[in-house]
Amino acid sequence: MRSFIAINIPQEIKTKIAEIQRKLKETRADVKWVNPEGIHLTLKFLADIEKSQVKEILSAIKTASEGVKSFSLEIASVGAFPKVEYPRVLWIGINDETNTLKPLWQRTEENLSKLGFDKEERDFNPHLTLGRVKSLKGKEKLIPLMLQSKDLSIGRFDVKRISLMQSVLKPDGAEYSEIGKVELLF
Repeated sequence: MRSFIAINIPQEIKTKIAEIQRKLKETRADVKWVNPEGIHLTLKFLADIEKSQVKEILSAIKTASEGVKSFSLEIASVGAFPKVEYPRVLWIGINDETNTLKPLWQRTEENLSKLGFDKEERDFNPHLTLGRVKSLKGKEKLIPLMLQSKDLSIGRFDVKRISLMQSVLKPDGAEYSEIGKVELLF
């Protein structure tokens, strides 16, 4: 089953993200938009795993999160990879003022590598994907709007658990379901 490790986003944040997407869609840029209901913060894409691996993956996440207390993240700023002027992936940024997220990601990577999963070669750049640019059509309207939104603050939420998610690809987009979770300390 196609799986990944993620932090799920509260509904009130998803509603605000949907409003940002609505404004960006008005530019009619050629973007394949992510369904706001499925937006999440990916810590690690695992690709296809066997059901028999779920328990050991959850154990690796639990070990990585030992001693980690629930922490707060701010959802802020709109940007693009590789950069706003040449957008391929549109995103909303994550501010981690407690500096908890990156060490948690590093420990998760380390523990999963012991199970045979490849370590991510790129540095961790936490973000929520809004959409993927298919062509440069509409770019002249999209870029100025994104630049106006670069310092936008959307809200904060408390991270209380890390989820192991299943992704089922469908013609109208992926469907996600939680297949396991690790609770953080309170």
